[in-house]
Amino acid sequence: MMKLSLKIGTVIGATLLAGCQTPSPWEMKVTNSETILFDADKRSSQVSNFSSSEKSKETAEYFCGSYKNPISTTGSPPASMKAGTAYDYTARAREVEWWMKSLTKLGTTYAVMKDDNAGRSAVDFLVQWANASALLETPTFWAGFEPGTSGATRNALQVVSIATYAAITTYLNIKNHDAMTPENSKLVVDWIDRLFSKYTAGHYRWYANKPTHRRMWDNSRLKIDLTYMAYAIMKGDDEKFQFSIQGFLKYMDKVRPDGSHPDGSGRGSRAIWYTGLTLIITTSFLEILENQSYPAYDQYGDQYHKMVDFFLDAIDDPEVIYPYAKAMLVSKGRDYRVQDLSFLEIKHTNIAWVEAFVARFPNHPNTNRIKKIMGNTSSVYRDYLFGGNASCAFRDFEMTFDN
Repeated sequence: MMKLSLKIGTVIGATLLAGCQTPSPWEMKVTNSETILFDADKRSSQVSNFSSSEKSKETAEYFCGSYKNPISTTGSPPASMKAGTAYDYTARAREVEWWMKSLTKLGTTYAVMKDDNAGRSAVDFLVQWANASALLETPTFWAGFEPGTSGATRNALQVVSIATYAAITTYLNIKNHDAMTPENSKLVVDWIDRLFSKYTAGHYRWYANKPTHRRMWDNSRLKIDLTYMAYAIMKGDDEKFQFSIQGFLKYMDKVRPDGSHPDGSGRGSRAIWYTGLTLIITTSFLEILENQSYPAYDQYGDQYHKMVDFFLDAIDDPEVIYPYAKAMLVSKGRDYRVQDLSFLEIKHTNIAWVEAFVARFPNHPNTNRIKKIMGNTSSVYRDYLFGGNASCAFRDFEMTFDN
């Protein structure tokens, strides 16, 4: 089934990339199995050079974190996303989400700052969860993906796969730490292998049988693809890497001429919120592909910048998104004209991508617009889907907001 899907994806990729001098993603190979979202060695060197003075060192530690002692990994890792006789998605997801945020933040701090205590704590986290076979008792209720059935089941399985992504990205960031002994490394990788095989790869059995379903190109699918891609990079598996791009190609093919995406813009009162989520996922894919020596921004830059334009326009004038938001794909019963803009204050998931945008496009007209959203130089953007600590991974610590 996977080979059939890959063949179909090859046709899609060839269609999208026709006439382009850049090699097709379906011809790509894994060129860097050491990191996922950013070049840790290059970034570490940049920050080290910046931190030559005491004041600069304090700035770097502010954005990246500084750990005077290892962090204790207390509590029992959950064996399953299922609580009792039903999926308590909210309680379990918050527990696992806290773990993902903490783990990826520690991993980024070690990768960039070479903070020994951060690295040691991240190793302890991974080893503890691997020893406990965490999450592996979550039932694989693939029927939960059918329209009209339990969204909680679907979300629970998605959380397991994203937890796998967090484990992979962190493992690559800390695998050279002294505490990651060969025995610990084998334990962690074996656990990741089992999670991937049971949950992430399992999602594709459903997708293969639903080629026209809406979830073939929504953010849920793309999150699973991110995990699939990260696993392929960790393993140096070219075939899996090429296959993981299938969903991204479909996703980008759905971008409208005005830069809106059906996956985010139709979600009622949370349409702007979810439009931001489309950008965190899209930016993640583009940065990962760039990190694998593929000029992704050259290939998809026009679409990407239109997506950013639409998002920023909707923040400035929410009426821009109303024609799509009234579809009410979520937020049933709420007024789609009252948009959720809470992300502007709490700086999480769907806004962390701005760090990569500003770093990559410092002179783009939208960079000044984004700086206004960021508010000031002290904001720190953390997200487990985007490097754990996006500010640490991408921020120019000397960036000013004068404009």
